[in-house]
This record gives sequence, C-alpha cells and structure tokens, in this order.
Amino acid sequence: MWFNSFEQTCYSFIKQEKKYKLLVNRKGYTPEHFSVQKLWKDKFFSNGILDNTIAVAFLIEEGDILNHLEQSNTKDNVIFSSNYDQLIDWLSKY
Repeated sequence: MWFNSFEQTCYSFIKQEKKYKLLVNRKGYTPEHFSVQKLWKDKFFSNGILDNTIAVAFLIEEGDILNHLEQSNTKDNVIFSSNYDQLIDWLSKY
C-alpha cells in the first residue's frame, strides 16, 4: 500500500535526523469515500512525521475529496492541490 512507502520514506529521513519537504503525487488515486480523510490524518499527520517535516504537498485529483481536504486542513505546513506548478512553487518558497 502506498501509505506504507510514504511512511518508510519519511522515517528514512528521520533516522538520519534530516528535515524534509515532500511532494506526494497521488494524481489518479480517487478514493471512493471521505473516510480516507481519517486514514490520511492518522498516517500523514502523526507527530512523528510532522515534527520532522518542513512541508508536505499532496497533488491529487480535483473533486469532492480535494475540496474536503483543502477545507478541513489545519496544518500550515501541509497543502492539497490539483495544480502541480502551484505545489512546486509553494514548496520552494516554504
């Protein structure tokens, strides 16, 4: 599952005591239910990961899930968008 490789990538940086910025490309992945929001929060926004993350950007398809994630996001160092260029610009300036 791609969640596991996300965690593995983050923890490989954490073990090296390096802070990181990530662009997570999930374009094409279209979850069928909003319950994915809880799973994403549990996996991506755990203290272990966020304490070591400078910024993380999620590239996902336009639609209800993107709208919900954008509206419910409370983290300053996390962004959701369907616009690759916007995310690259945001990560570069963060």
